Amino acid sequence: MKREWTKKQTIFLFLGISMILFLWCNHLPPIAGMGGADYFQIASGGFYLNSSNGCQTYFSAIPFENSYTGSMNWLLRPLSLLFSGLDVRFLASAYFLAVLLSMAYFLAKFPAEKPWHRLFIGGVGIFLFCDFAYLLHLNSLNLEGAFYAVILVTVGLLLSQFYTKPGIVRTIFCAVLAFFAAGLKTGYFWIGILLALCLLPTLFVRKELWYRIITVALAVIVSAGSVVCFSEGVFFQKEQQNQFHSVYYGILKDNPDAVSDLGLPEDARKYAGKTVYEVDASVLDDGRFQVEDRTILAYYLTHPKILWEKLERSADNAYEIRQQYVSNYPEVQKLKYGFNLYSAVKRRFLQPDFWFVLVFFGAVMVFSAIRLKKSQKPSERAQALFLIFLCVAALAAFVAPIFVSGEAALGAELFLYNLLFDVVLCHVIIGGTLILLKRREAIQNKYGVQQ
Repeated sequence: MKREWTKKQTIFLFLGISMILFLWCNHLPPIAGMGGADYFQIASGGFYLNSSNGCQTYFSAIPFENSYTGSMNWLLRPLSLLFSGLDVRFLASAYFLAVLLSMAYFLAKFPAEKPWHRLFIGGVGIFLFCDFAYLLHLNSLNLEGAFYAVILVTVGLLLSQFYTKPGIVRTIFCAVLAFFAAGLKTGYFWIGILLALCLLPTLFVRKELWYRIITVALAVIVSAGSVVCFSEGVFFQKEQQNQFHSVYYGILKDNPDAVSDLGLPEDARKYAGKTVYEVDASVLDDGRFQVEDRTILAYYLTHPKILWEKLERSADNAYEIRQQYVSNYPEVQKLKYGFNLYSAVKRRFLQPDFWFVLVFFGAVMVFSAIRLKKSQKPSERAQALFLIFLCVAALAAFVAPIFVSGEAALGAELFLYNLLFDVVLCHVIIGGTLILLKRREAIQNKYGVQQ
């Protein structure tokens, strides 16, 4: 007799394999994680990693002038005040537990026609998102770990909303996560707006007037709040650095003659192609060498050829999840690889140009739009619109680094794009496979033939 997997067994198998990989990556020796980069903006906000034990694994609170106003304060400040020293792996565990619970909840609510459908969905999720290249970001105060948790938890909860009656508590929680994401990183307030829009597909599934009013109001409030609270940046020093990089290590890096177009003095040429680490700190405060964000945007919009070249450069760096220059810690240890088949395949074989980005997301959006128009099922229409919003968010994450910070640490800045690309890819793999199998079964039932 053929044994069938029950829903509960499938979910426990998914949880078990995921947890084993997480413990292997983040808790078993050698202890590894991602260091450097945006860690410093958190550190200057009052948190630091204690390296007295040989590796940077503990964070605590210290007196400070609060120049960092980002949403990570809301999470780290209470923890660091409650504990004199807290292992950063505690934070990693909290992140991953939230992701696991949201994904398990989605698997429980997904209306699988056959038991192996859940096994397939869980397997694809593990293959893509339990790759060590992702999990190592959790052992850090870097913001990429927070993005990993927020995006995957939001996706899991919203997908579960499409297959059951959407709950107002889950909707409010997703709105809170969207606002939290908007305040994580300087220049990324727009992700809060796009995640807030992802609440709207639930209106296909639940049509009570009060629910619609609350959901639309939440989307508007989060969008407006993201702009008002975070559009000016969440860390002043990082804002200065980003602006310098967007001009001198962005526009002027390969086009020093653009100093006149940007309204800069002629002696600004000497900083073309340089990062903030190669110039005197006083340059950042000198108004003569500063350029407003709207001027940067206007320059790219009026010079499409240069913009295209920059986006081609982004495409060259867009599919490396773990940047080698960000490193693991401690530095004396070798890089911890482990379960990294997907990131290795992605790094080696997925090296496209900007046309690939446009064609991939364009095709997904067109297919989703057709499905949105033709489908009569509320859950399918909701998922189609949700996928369109995810594609828009991924494209925004691809373009944003060029405007926000030029080519400085370009690969690391594209982490959010990598994550959103993989979320969309996960949809394509799972949805495409299930649609093809359903079509094959329909042909078999109708004509008695196999295809």
